[in-house]
Amino acid sequence: MQQREKPDWQVRRGTKSNTHLLGGLTDYAPKDGSGVVHLLDTWARLLKLAPDPNRAVAHIARYNGLSYKQVEHMRQARNTCAHTIDGWPSSDNLTQAFMTAHALSELTHNIRLTPVSASGTGPARESGRPSSKLHRLQGLTDCAPKEPQKGMGVVRVMDTWARLLQLAPDPKLAVGHVVQISGLRFDDVDHLRQVRLCCAHPDDGWPSSDDLIRAFRTAYTLGEVTLGRRLRLT
Repeated sequence: MQQREKPDWQVRRGTKSNTHLLGGLTDYAPKDGSGVVHLLDTWARLLKLAPDPNRAVAHIARYNGLSYKQVEHMRQARNTCAHTIDGWPSSDNLTQAFMTAHALSELTHNIRLTPVSASGTGPARESGRPSSKLHRLQGLTDCAPKEPQKGMGVVRVMDTWARLLQLAPDPKLAVGHVVQISGLRFDDVDHLRQVRLCCAHPDDGWPSSDDLIRAFRTAYTLGEVTLGRRLRLT
């Protein structure tokens, strides 16, 4: 029996060199939000072990004993999760990346994230105040969201923002455009953007619980705006 080919919008072969180990991307957001959070958090902490971020994969592979290909696959899956406008990794690729992240967890056990100061020029005090580019957030924390509901909320925030970007003629003006078509306040949409940015790149810490909950609510409210909007799957 001939297997039916998946629709073009569902899975498309990865064409960029930085996703070649993933094989294909999908329009569907992952159902394991906690795994995505763990993947993003682990990679942010691993980068602090590498003297040269551009050679992080080789350094981590030598440090842990995993193969270069395993660590590089994890990096590509992490990058795709952080920048989802081109699609999400497949379920199999995410499972493989989660297993690699778990294997590397011992290396990151004592590595702390370093929230930047409000001026963005140095380490924050214990309050974990965000930098000026994240000025709408209440604070940053060293702890990644642990609860499954919050993990799925992080995925929803990132997926929603990726689809919203496709509605904006100019990504730099995306917040204003979304405000116009949704009727939401500028502050709420820009807050969603900042939380998404912080979750995608948690090097400086994760958003506070209150900020995450607020962003989740905004993302759910914008669900109707993104209905039917597909990712690019380049």
